[in-house]
Amino acid sequence: MERRLNARFEEAREQGRKISYKWMLRHAKQIYGELYPHRMLTHENGKKSYLNFMFSNGWYNGFRRRYSISLRCSTKRAQKSPEQLEPVLQNWIQYNRRMLTIVEGKSIIGIPRGPDVPVAGRIKLSEICNMDQSPLPFEYLKGRTYAKRGDQTVRIKEGKSGHDKRQCTLQIAIFADGVLRCKPLLMFKGKPNGDNRRKAERKRYHPGVVVIFNEKAWANTSNLLDWVKNQYSMASAYPLRDNEPRFLALDTFAPHINKGKKAKAKESPKEMAKRLAEEKLQQELREAFAKLKVTLSLIPGGCTGYVQVLDVLINKLIKQYIEEYEDLWVEQNFELWQSGKWSIGDRRVLMTHWVGQAFERVHIEHKDAIIACFKNVGLSLAVDGSEDHMLKVRDCPNLTVGDWQKALEGIAENPAVIDDDGEDTIEVDSNEDGLLYTAREVAEGIKIKEEDLDDVTTDSGVESDERFDPDSEDESDFDDAINGDEDAGDENM
Repeated sequence: MERRLNARFEEAREQGRKISYKWMLRHAKQIYGELYPHRMLTHENGKKSYLNFMFSNGWYNGFRRRYSISLRCSTKRAQKSPEQLEPVLQNWIQYNRRMLTIVEGKSIIGIPRGPDVPVAGRIKLSEICNMDQSPLPFEYLKGRTYAKRGDQTVRIKEGKSGHDKRQCTLQIAIFADGVLRCKPLLMFKGKPNGDNRRKAERKRYHPGVVVIFNEKAWANTSNLLDWVKNQYSMASAYPLRDNEPRFLALDTFAPHINKGKKAKAKESPKEMAKRLAEEKLQQELREAFAKLKVTLSLIPGGCTGYVQVLDVLINKLIKQYIEEYEDLWVEQNFELWQSGKWSIGDRRVLMTHWVGQAFERVHIEHKDAIIACFKNVGLSLAVDGSEDHMLKVRDCPNLTVGDWQKALEGIAENPAVIDDDGEDTIEVDSNEDGLLYTAREVAEGIKIKEEDLDDVTTDSGVESDERFDPDSEDESDFDDAINGDEDAGDENM
């Protein structure tokens, strides 16, 4: 098996192909199955088991040593100190506990569904959700591949110029019961209305993916409002008329928190019109959330890599699966890929299929991990404390829920739902940072701050929790994706 794997590896490297850990593991299992079909079992969910052999890290590292294969790369990662973030993380976890707890006469609760329906306080797990955006390149070719030790030149063949840099934005929502309810959303660069050519292209998209276009391929308030009205509103286990309360965790990206730009002392008519249009969209968004009985849980800046389910578990898996499907397509269409005789539209079509398949696969193969991850980060723990031992935040072994019932000044009488008018804001001492915070944020000490762009957390850095990694070797190839915690302007993906 190793001899055949090495021969296949050398052939692929001779073609300039990029080789990842996932590529190695996939081909090793394929060769093993060809050599020993009687030792391979296929389960109902499509997963395969291999008898009499473990594709362990020990074997893999030994194979690399025996055939002089090394990973040729350099990365730069920056992480915020967990010790500095622990008080903020605890405040956020306590906030979730209070918002999920039923307060007699004040809380909005749903219809009782029986003991078989899992809940976290007043919210069913099916209504607890985490949504976020993530950048995707058109190709995962980043100058990183396995090669022979001693090679002075490491070559990687590109499919088409610029595809490794051209990016789109992927927006996904995941639910605490592990059920797929909301289609992934892909944002591509282009005119929103499109043209006749795009009508034909749309017919080829994966049916499980929603595609939109805007001029920057970025997420913005308008996109978020459309998503809430057309997708999230229907992404419930129950009919809309039942008015089941919902709980939505978001990071502190500006459109998520309805944070617009302050009016300037001197403002041109064009600037004023743009600001007023944005404020109108933000008001519509607040009303849309209020209509759906949504409680928002804003993940503090710099903390998404520790407690956002999508960063801890899902994003890494999806990107690995997309890369795997891309590898398979290139292997089957190598001459076409090498010639570059395929359009950007063709690439968009392929991306929709890879994303759709990857998202479905995550829910089939990792449903239990999704359910556990929501509890591990403190988003769906039982409010009676019986599951507090499941709180396991990466690099924070001493983190606990603590005294979540502590009274805080500035919290509204009925904190279980967003008011139609939104939350009141107060001005923080201008000697500090001059930003606007909600009364709740000030009371809890959770301050939404501008991120230092020189100290960013990469996707690969925040998605490496081994508790949910099906492979213990963390070798994600998407290291330069900036975490979406920016608070001002559109999110540049």
